[in-house]
Amino acid sequence: MLGRQSRHRGRRPGSKRSEGPYDGRVRGKRTQLVQPPAVRMNVGRIAAAGTVVFFLVFVALLPFWGWLQAHGHEMWLWTCLAGWLLGIAGWLLAAKHRREGRTR
Repeated sequence: MLGRQSRHRGRRPGSKRSEGPYDGRVRGKRTQLVQPPAVRMNVGRIAAAGTVVFFLVFVALLPFWGWLQAHGHEMWLWTCLAGWLLGIAGWLLAAKHRREGRTR
């Protein structure tokens, strides 16, 4: 009918849905999401690399403390300090999980 929107939003009744993250749907039944295999990575190494970068930028910005403060940019220094401290916490947490066998 002209002027009315279809309840099926562009697809015909009975047509198959496009493939997505679901493995299909049967009327009245739920299905599971398809789960890909886990990615293996060294989280400790990633946390250590980020921690080192934040520390190096923090140390590089220390001589410019006066300039940063005069121009209202001291937030950059505190952001690097927070990134460094949170990186240490993340690195320690990753090491704890590895010791306890939660990760490989």
